[in-house]
Amino acid sequence: MIPFELTKELVDQILYGMENQDHEYCLDVRSAQVVRCDQCPDPDDPESCIAIPEWRPVDGFNVMESFLTGLRNPVYRENLRAILASGHKVFRRFKDTVRENREIERQWFAHKERRMQAVVYDWYNQLREVWGLDPVVPDYPDTEDLVLFDFSLRQLNCAEEAELTEELRDFDQGSFFEGHRDLPEAVVERLYERYRTGLPDIDEAESVVLVVETPSEELAGFLWAIEEVLGDGSRMSTLAQIYVLPEYRGLGIARTILPRYLQQANARGVVTVVAELQAEARNFAGYLEAEGFRSAAAAYSLNLRRWWEENLPGDGF
Repeated sequence: MIPFELTKELVDQILYGMENQDHEYCLDVRSAQVVRCDQCPDPDDPESCIAIPEWRPVDGFNVMESFLTGLRNPVYRENLRAILASGHKVFRRFKDTVRENREIERQWFAHKERRMQAVVYDWYNQLREVWGLDPVVPDYPDTEDLVLFDFSLRQLNCAEEAELTEELRDFDQGSFFEGHRDLPEAVVERLYERYRTGLPDIDEAESVVLVVETPSEELAGFLWAIEEVLGDGSRMSTLAQIYVLPEYRGLGIARTILPRYLQQANARGVVTVVAELQAEARNFAGYLEAEGFRSAAAAYSLNLRRWWEENLPGDGF
């Protein structure tokens, strides 16, 4: 068999042939073209026309399952998992669901292509072993970079965008309640009131708001910081909120917007940045530490009624 180079164009041809369930495709080694097996120039010569890797429906299903393993968006992950478990029109419903969100769809296509390319390269490296050649390693693009490429980031002008500003207020409060869902609502309301008391509002001069938007200019997330001049003349920033809408979580938006803000804050002369993580937001601690933040305080809550029931003293107390 004549050794051939596995170019990107040839990989694309092979992937197309693998997914096409209507015909069987082979590789014409002499022309380095993928053709239908019944149209091979010399079908009697096994050295000139070889079968491309097999791709069955079960392989496609396995790729969908593996996609969910790495999908960090909880909303779409659970919806897609339910579709796979239903066993009813799985492929069509799965594709229709990922198509609802362009970013999730891009992740899916990148994941599927990477998995299929791995099959192609495994097949090709088996041939190279027969030829006495070293295996080649594919250079896969980073999925997260592909997804974030289409997002845009800008600073919000609260005075001119009152409707969006009000929407961010609602998200800020909703995020606080979401993070304290284990506490009674009245307690969370008081905590939120206390947490925001004394802080400038989101539309005041001290506030800096960065918004992340999709290609269709829909809000995907935002960062709200409050920059103030201290008594010694230095500038301090308080990160009041970093919020990503549920349908866009898991795409690395929060990890992208934070360093962008830090760069801008440094240019404005900010010396110290403080971030108070409330309840479930503590999951973000790892990202902060990766940027150089260090833990400075911690807050705890106790359900006293539950504590009393679990530690009810005996008669001799």
